[in-house]
Amino acid sequence: MAKTRFSINKESLVEERADGYILTRVPNSNMDYYMLLSEDEILTEDKDTIIAEWDSIHEINILPRVQEEGGIRRPTLKEAVADYKDPVNSIPIEASELYAEYYHYEKSTDPEQREKEKRIREQKRKEALERSDSAKSRIQKTKSNEKAAKNQKTDKKVQEQAVETDRSQEKPQSPAEKMEEQRAQIKHYTKQQFKEIMKGTRQKLETDLYRNVDLSPQQMRELRLSLKAKNDITGYNSPHISAKHMRELRIGAKRGVKLQLDNLNQSLYDAEQIHELRIGFEKGLKVKEYVDPAYNAMQMREIRLGLQAGLDVAKITDIHMTADQMHAVRFRMVMENIETILKRTFEDIRSWLNEKIEDVTEHLMARYQRRQPMTAEQIKDARINEAVKDIKELVIQSEVISEDAYEEKGLDDEIRKSIESWQDYMEKHPKQEAEAVSKEAAKDVCKAADMELEQPKEKVVNINENSKAKTLEQAVEEAVEEAMQAEEIMEEESFEMMQ
Repeated sequence: MAKTRFSINKESLVEERADGYILTRVPNSNMDYYMLLSEDEILTEDKDTIIAEWDSIHEINILPRVQEEGGIRRPTLKEAVADYKDPVNSIPIEASELYAEYYHYEKSTDPEQREKEKRIREQKRKEALERSDSAKSRIQKTKSNEKAAKNQKTDKKVQEQAVETDRSQEKPQSPAEKMEEQRAQIKHYTKQQFKEIMKGTRQKLETDLYRNVDLSPQQMRELRLSLKAKNDITGYNSPHISAKHMRELRIGAKRGVKLQLDNLNQSLYDAEQIHELRIGFEKGLKVKEYVDPAYNAMQMREIRLGLQAGLDVAKITDIHMTADQMHAVRFRMVMENIETILKRTFEDIRSWLNEKIEDVTEHLMARYQRRQPMTAEQIKDARINEAVKDIKELVIQSEVISEDAYEEKGLDDEIRKSIESWQDYMEKHPKQEAEAVSKEAAKDVCKAADMELEQPKEKVVNINENSKAKTLEQAVEEAVEEAMQAEEIMEEESFEMMQ
């Protein structure tokens, strides 16, 4: 039988709790109805939330407020328990209907889900530290082997001196013997690996830095392109660093953030995390806010977008918040900033259009700026232009709407119309507070611009998938990559013709 779960916020809904019962307020009922829970009906709970579960057709009795001569009050816990045992005043309602009309189950508030996600984050952090320890162990082992090999080489040199003959009398290698020796060295490489090595040789690159049979052809290609761009690859020419990870480092070097990326312990991050850090460095953001490898790539993205839009990211840097929770809080902050912009605009226009200062202030500013004084309508239009520009910058930097989509839809005009209508309302109601109007105006602006801020949808970032709406920066980057590939193909064909 289908089950229905309910999330009950302790702070806002629980009225009384005693003797194995909990009296809760039914949300969205205008404080008219109350529900009694037995401790046995609770599935799980923590300090913030109670999770209850019933069969969808299970009937639950909800109590209306009690009417008395002195007025209306809520039922007491004792009255609710009495009615629970012998329903008289309560109204029966199925669990599914109660959920549809009043309650909702929020997965992000479920204590079991939170604990599961916490274990996953701790496991990822542990794995990241293990990768780091493993990398350090390999480095130490390599150094130890090199030292042993050096000592062994010294001992062999002493022995060889006793039996060394005149090199001038040695028979030189024939071309056939040299070719056979080369074939013996490359017999473990795949065809694609060998191609990457040969390309590096033709381009006069230091191929020894990536002539490792454990590297994939894609890794070799990224390392070769980095060497071609004169980048130092000694910090990440390892089979344990993915090709996509190497690509992020190469792009970062091309865009001037190599130093910042080199300061990171590459073994602690995956390619998607490095992608978010690279963008943050490129945009000059405070990357220290999300540089912790315990954040997954989606969490890093939410914090980066918050920094990008100039939001207070302290509200979303809690490592225990899921990416969805960060997403919801960030979108709420975007809405608040839109309200602030509109409030400032409405107050500014009202102040400028005040008859006492309009002529004096505007004429003084016009004289200072060496221009003609603006009329009241021109002043209002200029302030609305500034508001539209600020809102556009905010939603684009927050990636609520991409810049291309914003321009295609012509959202400037839609936002302008909405602000102008609310400004007309302010002029007709001079006593109306700008703060109250700005809240409603912000919702209207979001609706006009197709911005779904009240119920944000989950966004998935995957740097390996092509976005349908590519930015100009991505398009240029891909064009450069295609040009480089074409150049390499032509170079390879020319070389084969010469053979």
